[in-house]
Amino acid sequence: MSDWKNSMYAQIAYMAGMGLAFLFAPNILLPLLGLEPTSEIWIRILGMLVLALTFYYWTALNQNQLSFARVSVWGRFAFCAGLAILGVMFGQYIFIGFAVLEAGLALWTYRTLPKEG
Repeated sequence: MSDWKNSMYAQIAYMAGMGLAFLFAPNILLPLLGLEPTSEIWIRILGMLVLALTFYYWTALNQNQLSFARVSVWGRFAFCAGLAILGVMFGQYIFIGFAVLEAGLALWTYRTLPKEG
């Protein structure tokens, strides 16, 4: 298996874990992130969205969709920038750590993708 696929499997595992936690155990995860527990529906909807995105990643990976992997890198880098900015703006610095983790996964994918052409 190629390294780009391993990087995408790592991304899928990360996303699935976060999605499942937000969907089924948000009030265990939220305090670990420095956020207040909630009984509102938004966090579970976020979990479902992350799990849905995980299926897109899984399908693209299993169909060897290099174009999806390439575009996912840039989307993930944009997400990292936004996450870091929001972490600083709201004083929730743990999110900068998540931005670094996500950037590392995106960089791994970028560096291991076959060159175009």
